[in-house]
Amino acid sequence: MNKTSRYDLISLSVIALVSIFSLCRFNYLPQFIDGYYHLSVANAFLKSGGWVGWSWWDFAPLGRPHLYPPLYHFILAGLIKSGISGINAVRLTEVSIVPLFFINVWYVFRRLTGVKFAFFTTFILSGFFPFYSSVSANVPASLALIFGVFTWFFTARRQTRRAVLMLTLCFYTHAAIPWLFFISLVFAAVFDQDYRKIILKIIILSLIFYSPLLDHQIKYLSYLNIKVWAEASYTYVNIFVMLFGLFSLFKNLRNNTLAYRFFLGYVLAGAVIFAKYPYRFFSAQGFIGPALISAWLLEQAVKPLKGLGLHLFVVAVSVYLFLFSSILSINRGDPKVELMASTCYKFINGSMLDVGQYQSSFYPGYYNDVIAVIKKNTSPDDIISSNVMVISQIFSSLCNRPCANSMLMETRPKNISHGYENSKIIVWLKDVAGSKGDFKHTGWEKILENDILYVFLNHNCRVKAVILPAKIRFIRV
Repeated sequence: MNKTSRYDLISLSVIALVSIFSLCRFNYLPQFIDGYYHLSVANAFLKSGGWVGWSWWDFAPLGRPHLYPPLYHFILAGLIKSGISGINAVRLTEVSIVPLFFINVWYVFRRLTGVKFAFFTTFILSGFFPFYSSVSANVPASLALIFGVFTWFFTARRQTRRAVLMLTLCFYTHAAIPWLFFISLVFAAVFDQDYRKIILKIIILSLIFYSPLLDHQIKYLSYLNIKVWAEASYTYVNIFVMLFGLFSLFKNLRNNTLAYRFFLGYVLAGAVIFAKYPYRFFSAQGFIGPALISAWLLEQAVKPLKGLGLHLFVVAVSVYLFLFSSILSINRGDPKVELMASTCYKFINGSMLDVGQYQSSFYPGYYNDVIAVIKKNTSPDDIISSNVMVISQIFSSLCNRPCANSMLMETRPKNISHGYENSKIIVWLKDVAGSKGDFKHTGWEKILENDILYVFLNHNCRVKAVILPAKIRFIRV
């Protein structure tokens, strides 16, 4: 075990600072709309008494297959069951994932590769604001990344059972992230004969434990909706990391260390899995690969340095990553260079909202009255809807009601409609293109109006959602 050094103290101080940044935004969370989807799933699991393979709460009353790995939903359900409100359960996870992610990643790479490598990795990842933002916004993906890097760690230490456990948890947490680590392990096994046997054992056992969920997902493969979403139209490229990463690739083509093969395999996997979504590769979960091979090059650069030269180099790089982290922002083909775009700078000058994924999606001034009127006029199995799917999902989760239309369209139901005829409540956003005047339905009573929306009570609705019992029930404690 490496002794504690000034590099460790500085790394932990930076982690503490970015964690405070996250904590300061507690009341503005959920940060991203995905949080509402996850809350809806957790609420439904509690109603059903455990895991359900059919999403009866979405696109009700027919529903759709539930294919999302369940670990995060179990965590949310546990927090809610303990007495924490649903919205605060989501907030708590989005706040706590920041220190949890960075501390665990720092710890793993400190043990796996060294103190200075962990130091540079911490600065690169926490200093790049789009990546920092994605850690909080995508809790299941961030949890899966933690399990993934521990898979590397235990594989390197030849601790097979622990590595299998970590990769299995990764599979049960997120749909895409596990395959990044799976491919990186395969890549390492191809080139490293010493670890080939243990890696193959880890891969096979993990797939065996993952097979029940995989079988369920394959069963409903026809429901998958593979298309390019709006996320493909923008990205943020860390100029420093991409330049250093490319140089590291050329310099270390013959690097035969296990860790570097893991990192290189992750880069290749990210380029394949996120091919349709440059944002995911350059700015979010895929960014870890380029960040790690860049940190590797930085560690190589400081090895021959001593004394003043070493201090000047480390200070210069740290200050740049901490205060600048310049990016190339590309939005719908329009590139723009931002010289100062680091996490710290964004918080100092209050420009966090420049990154759309960091804007709050919770507006109590508008939401609270709507939540109150929905709960007053519906029972737990009444269905709600909206002319905007995201709004339907938001109020479905906040009111703990099933909805007739939903988001996360990667799993597509057989019949898609707004489902107004099956909805007891319709939340109608004003000034939505193509829907003006469509709310003039017989039997709709306007029970609330504010600056941005109407809420209608549908007196003709006679349909309710059917709450399905759990396939795998929660353990009573």
